[in-house]
Amino acid sequence: MTETSPDITNNKLLRFQFGNAKLSKLIAHVSLPAGFTCPGAKECLTYANRKTRKLKDGPDTEFRCYAAGMEARYPAYHNIVWHNFDLINQVKNDEDALFELYAESLAMIPNALIVRSGVSGDFFTQEQANAVMRLADANPNILFYAYTKSVPFFEEHLDCEGRVRDNFIVTCSIGGKHDEDVYRREYKYAIVVKDKAHADRLGLECDHDDTHAMQPGASFAQPIHGGQPAGSEWGQYSRKNGYNKSKKDPLIDVTTYNIWKEVIHGSTRHTSKRAVSTI
Repeated sequence: MTETSPDITNNKLLRFQFGNAKLSKLIAHVSLPAGFTCPGAKECLTYANRKTRKLKDGPDTEFRCYAAGMEARYPAYHNIVWHNFDLINQVKNDEDALFELYAESLAMIPNALIVRSGVSGDFFTQEQANAVMRLADANPNILFYAYTKSVPFFEEHLDCEGRVRDNFIVTCSIGGKHDEDVYRREYKYAIVVKDKAHADRLGLECDHDDTHAMQPGASFAQPIHGGQPAGSEWGQYSRKNGYNKSKKDPLIDVTTYNIWKEVIHGSTRHTSKRAVSTI
C-alpha cells in the first residue's frame, strides 16, 4: 500500500496518498470509489460494495478496474476513498466549495510537486472538474494530471497533447462512453492492452509508471494489470503484467522530478495544437 497524508485525523479534509507499486513517491494522489464516481466508464466498469467490498461488474465490463480490486483487497484504502467521496459528494455541485475543499486539503502537503486526481474513481460532476482546474490555476508550480472517461467535462479546455492548463495534463481513457469523441477530436488517450505486442500492433508505447500521463504528448498504451475473473483471457495477461516493488524502476523518482521540472519550467509549455472542432 501507499503512504497517506499526515493529517489523517482531520475528517474535514481529503486524504492524499503518495506513490504506489508503479508510481514515484513524489506523486500525491487523491482517490474516490471506482465505478460509483465513473459516469463515463463502460468496458472497465467495476464496483467494490461499500459495506462488503465484494466486486460487481457493469453490464458491458470486458476487464475489471484495477483500482476497484485494490478497494476490495485493502480495507484501509477502501475507507479512504469513501471518506473522500463523502466530503466531495456533499458539495458535488458547488464549484466554490469544492475548490476550497481541495485547496485546504492540498495545503496540508508541504512542498507538493505532483498531484494525480484519481488513482481510483473519476470526475463525476462538471463542478468537480472545474474546481480542480481552478486548483491548478492557483498552484502554478504544481504539476496536476489525471486520466478520465468523463471527457465532456474537459472538452472546452483540452488540447491534442492533453493540456487543460499548462500545469494540468488530462489523458482520456479509451473503453468508455465517449471514445468516439476522443478519436474524432484527436485527444491524447490511453488504452488498455494485453501486452507489449498488442501495444506494438497499435503503434503505441507502453506506460508503466505514468511518465507518459503526467506530461503533454502522444497517446499510449497501458498493459492490463490487477485481478480479473477466473478463466478470463485478460486475466492470463494481467498475471504476467503485475506491478510490484521489485519491478519498479530504481530511478523513477529522478525521472518523475525531471518531468515536473520540464513541464513547469521547461519547453513543453504553450506548444501544442487545439483539438479538432466538432462544429
